[in-house]
Formats: sequence, C-alpha cells, structure tokens
Amino acid sequence: MSRTMYDAVTVANIPSEAEMVAGYVDGKFANMTEMSARFPQAVHVPIAVFPSTNAGVVLDVEPGDARPDQAPGWVQMRRSAGVDPTVYCDSSRWPAVRAAFDSVGVAQPHYWIADYDGDASIPAGAVAKQYQSTHAFDKSVVADFWPGVDSAPQQTSGFQPFPGASFFTAGRRSPIIAAMHERLVAVGCNRYQSSLDKDVFGSGDVASYRAYQQSLGFSGADADGIPGSTSWDRLQVPRVV
Repeated sequence: MSRTMYDAVTVANIPSEAEMVAGYVDGKFANMTEMSARFPQAVHVPIAVFPSTNAGVVLDVEPGDARPDQAPGWVQMRRSAGVDPTVYCDSSRWPAVRAAFDSVGVAQPHYWIADYDGDASIPAGAVAKQYQSTHAFDKSVVADFWPGVDSAPQQTSGFQPFPGASFFTAGRRSPIIAAMHERLVAVGCNRYQSSLDKDVFGSGDVASYRAYQQSLGFSGADADGIPGSTSWDRLQVPRVV
C-alpha cells in the first residue's frame, strides 16, 4: 500500500482532491500556511530549505537550499525539538547526504528521494519518492506510515509491534519471522538461500536484515542483523499475531 502526495510553489495548482500535500515553511516560496488553509483535511508535510530553520519535518537538500554537510546539524536540532525528521534529496545526491551523517556519527534520518523516472515505487531505505514533475506540481509516492509526519495511531495500525531483540534467536519459529522474511524480500534485501522454513529465524534472516539495516544507513554494531525497534518500525511488517 502507498499514498500520493503533491507539492507545488503555487498552491492553487495542486488538485483539489489531494489528501497529502507538502509545502515550504521558509524561503521565498514559503506557502505552508496557504497550503494548510486550502487543504485542511489533508496530511501536511512542512519543508524547511534553510538549515538554520528550527521548523518543519523535512529539510530540502539541493542546490540553492541546504547542503549535504548541513543536514546532520538540522536533523539533530529537530530531534532535540521532539521531531522525527526526514531529508529530501535527489537520488544522485543521496550517497553524499548519507555519508555526511556517517562522518559525524549522527543516526540517519528518514529519506524522501527525488528521481523523475515515472516509476511510482519507493526505493529501499526511503519513505517517499518524488517520481514526477510537471509544470504545475510535483507528485510523490509515500509509504503508508511516515514517521514524524503521520500520527501514532497510524504508526501501529496494521503493523506487527516490535517483539524485542531477544525474540530473534536461532531456531525461533513464528509467523512473525515469516512476515519479516516477506517484507525483507519486498524491500530488496533478499539474502536468503531458500524460502523453506521461512518462519524459522536463521542465518538468512540475519544476512537479509543486516542488508536492510545497512540500507537505512546503520553500520558496525548497529547493523548486526538482529532487528531493533527503529529499523523494525520502518520495515512495516504486517500484523500477523
């Protein structure tokens, strides 16, 4: 499942039936107030373009706005304000942004990636993809749950709660393991040698989950192949028990 989100400099250009919209909280195109007024019932995604702006859920990293090396400081500032932040950048700049976080030891944020290839699918490690740009508006595909944007009830509805790291021991058999297996394959982190006994936790699960953790920007001990609460919530394993 996924959702469609629109953003535009001119608010009037966005289709009136839009249920999810993004707008700017600062800069010369600041329009979040107008966007909220026109779409009061929609899900709102506020974007900051300046790394000094202590507002918004998303930082816009692109030429003329924030630089990759400025993203970690903004993310830390917003986390201190109680926000679970996201960084927006194009697919070619994404590796540099992630490297900027690694270089200063700041945990990776969520990512909204731009790649105007017309493919409405979200890349592994991201929560949204801006895949189409027209003269009137930009269009993105968004995950069912976007941490920091969606409310807590949406976060847990339909998804398997994190069972705790101690749950994931070799030989553990559970429908939760099978559901995790299927999600890891779906997000492109398939390191399994076989799909037999997919409800039993084993080396294939460890290798696949390690690949998923690495896709989120985790490394070292944080990418050991054992699920943690942060990566688990972002994997969105369907509720099975």
